[in-house]
Amino acid sequence: MKPKKILVWEPLQHSACAFYRSKGVLEFIEDDTLQFDFWKFPNRLFQHDLFGYDAVMINRSYSPEGEQLLEWCKQLGLGVICDYDDDLFNVEPDNEKVYHAFADPENQRIVSKLLTAADLVTVTTDGLGISYKRYAKKVAVIPNAFNDHIFDIDTSVAGNNRIVLWRGGESHRYEIEEFGPEIVRVIKKFPTWKFVSFGFQDHKLLRKLGTQAHHQAALDLIAYFLHVKNVIRPAISIVPLRDSVFNHAKSNIAWQETTWAGATTVLPNQYQWRDLPAYIYKDVSDFGNALETALSNAENKAKEHAEFYKESIATIKQKFLLSEHNKNRTEIYRSLFK
Repeated sequence: MKPKKILVWEPLQHSACAFYRSKGVLEFIEDDTLQFDFWKFPNRLFQHDLFGYDAVMINRSYSPEGEQLLEWCKQLGLGVICDYDDDLFNVEPDNEKVYHAFADPENQRIVSKLLTAADLVTVTTDGLGISYKRYAKKVAVIPNAFNDHIFDIDTSVAGNNRIVLWRGGESHRYEIEEFGPEIVRVIKKFPTWKFVSFGFQDHKLLRKLGTQAHHQAALDLIAYFLHVKNVIRPAISIVPLRDSVFNHAKSNIAWQETTWAGATTVLPNQYQWRDLPAYIYKDVSDFGNALETALSNAENKAKEHAEFYKESIATIKQKFLLSEHNKNRTEIYRSLFK
């Protein structure tokens, strides 16, 4: 039997989204019944390029090009898979970079149309699945997972550098600003520690911390993983997130990535995080308390701190390995053709 051919349309080919949701995971599916091809951007796609395919995966689209591709697929009778990793209907206004793109009425219309017309919508979290079930006829949750085809989880070693690591893009500017005063307050109480940011650079926060802060410019994703693990080796990482519908759809990749790098993490008390072995906080002020406890425990080599790290590695191995989640992904994609 010939394999079902799926064309993957991912405009942001070098993004974290592509790494976790399209090429970075689909390349490692080993199944004789499915074949994935990846459209080469910036080449323009024409409808006749779809001839010979059984389905098209449209990744995280809210553009007119994505809408046009959907219509071409329907005209040719091809299956359509749409994948999303953010709740594009619940972006907060002060998240300016994301809000101005996704709150645009025309973009919202396109997303709604894609979700409604798709034969299958795949998402990262249960919270995102709940939001998108209002539009889609079939939603499947496929969590973001640690790529154990590229990285060996068993090479992880507990971080021993007195570093508090935060990694995030500009879409988290408003949150790093909101949590910033607590970060400064706590770090200042521990003069041998340093705050390291990776991605978005908050100049105001870095100035306040002075020599206790360092910003690392963005790297290629593979280089980022290796640099954090082998060079930064942080004892602690932080995930400062306010309690919002938009954040309820967020996956736990920050915890996965920094755990492999050796860190124990400070996490929000939100349902996709709260059951993980970590220092859990309820709100901004409680975040400061949790971070202070984490630094104190790390300095004093407390048993709790070491256990959080060990349990986090064990949890990733039990629940978040890509090799296991790709088995589920394969079955979900196969179901499209039954």
